[in-house]
Amino acid sequence: MPKDTQGQGGRPHLRNGQLASLAQKLENRGLLCRLLVYAPEGSGDELIEEIVISNPAATERGNVRLGDDGGVTWEYFGKLDDASSRQLLDDITNMLRARGIPPGQAGQSGSLST
Repeated sequence: MPKDTQGQGGRPHLRNGQLASLAQKLENRGLLCRLLVYAPEGSGDELIEEIVISNPAATERGNVRLGDDGGVTWEYFGKLDDASSRQLLDDITNMLRARGIPPGQAGQSGSLST
């Protein structure tokens, strides 16, 4: 596996290192991964690397982008009607809720909810 290199601005360029390894592990779990490497407009020699992850059995759930800077973005392209809003509510809650904390009790330990 190649060593990490420093890009312009101190951003590590993993070049098929950690991101590729993570993509392989996600593919082993049945997910589809694409490794993207691109230069942002006006960035000089800086490259950005991302994995775009999707579930081929449930494409309606969108994509997750995992960047070389550790950023994670969930992209969902669909309607926000009543049915999809309920599904999104469940999906987001399940992604962010700590395991073992029943619904309705998560806000009892200092969260911003009232």
